[in-house]
Amino acid sequence: MNCSYCYERKFFRGNLKDISEETAKRAIDFLVENHKKGNKARPNEDINICYFGGEPTLNWEVLKKNIVYARSIEKEKGLKFGLYLLTNAKELPKDEKEFFRVLKDYGVKMQVSLDGCKEAHDSTRGHFDVIVKNTRKIIENLNRHIIVRMTVTPANIRHAYSSFRAMADLSCTVNMVPIVEEEWTIDAIAVAKEEFKKIMNYYQKLTRIKPVKFNVAENCIDGGFRHCQTGSSMVSITVDGIVYPCHRFQFHPEPEKSWKMGDVFGGVKRYPNFNGIFAKCYSCETNICHPCPSAFILKNKGHAPDYYCKWNKEIEDVVRPQASEVRSYNEKEVYMKKLDLVLEGLGAIQKCIKKS
Repeated sequence: MNCSYCYERKFFRGNLKDISEETAKRAIDFLVENHKKGNKARPNEDINICYFGGEPTLNWEVLKKNIVYARSIEKEKGLKFGLYLLTNAKELPKDEKEFFRVLKDYGVKMQVSLDGCKEAHDSTRGHFDVIVKNTRKIIENLNRHIIVRMTVTPANIRHAYSSFRAMADLSCTVNMVPIVEEEWTIDAIAVAKEEFKKIMNYYQKLTRIKPVKFNVAENCIDGGFRHCQTGSSMVSITVDGIVYPCHRFQFHPEPEKSWKMGDVFGGVKRYPNFNGIFAKCYSCETNICHPCPSAFILKNKGHAPDYYCKWNKEIEDVVRPQASEVRSYNEKEVYMKKLDLVLEGLGAIQKCIKKS
């Protein structure tokens, strides 16, 4: 893969390496040792672990053993792990049967980086046909929805509607994420707004006949500021066991000097100071935004770029009305199904009474 927008490209040229089994195991122990009792990553998960790269499936033997190890210590430690695998799906492990068995047996959730329809995806990442083929394999073998992470850029935004349709037809949860590092011009945002109008018309019809999750629509009406937890409840661990606030910070200039928090062998020595990073964000009423401190620091001296704010505000204005209608419809449907079950139960009770 040679993704056009990848912030890791320069770093990885001639510098590719895999995490060892020992370092990966130590990373799990480090997370357990630093977990504060009672803290939850998600309602049913104490610690979330996301395996990504590079491409984690290329180091399958180590990945497999690490998944097994994490699950093996849950009972002893009194913790529940959420295990997630982010893959580009260009290549699956040679033993596909074992791969799918491990994912199913150990409850690993999947996310595929797929930037939409063929035209959009191949303009940024390439290998669309083989990736869709492998994504279908994943869905069929796991027998469940997977998440598609779709990165939208000023270059591929004109395909957003076609991309959403393609991903929804794959039976995927669609997470559409605008790139922060590239500037969103007035013209690009205007194209985006037209594409999102078409997306929401289709999404509203589609949700009547099949369950589809779309992050932009759902975030619109699930209020609250979603500031990044980088460096506090979220950290990144490199192949060498170095701990950074998140995966992006290891690609900053002089990362070990500026952003290294410690390592999994010696522990955390310092915590990053992000005071002021979100100052502009706290008073913002936009819900779909997910501020990225790393990108803000590199792009705009630690503050949200105006074009990024403009994108989020104007897209939310387009999406919100129909997103609210979809939510109301879904809530009504759930209520009616519950009511049907209650009436069905009452009918069964009446039959029993008549018989007696």
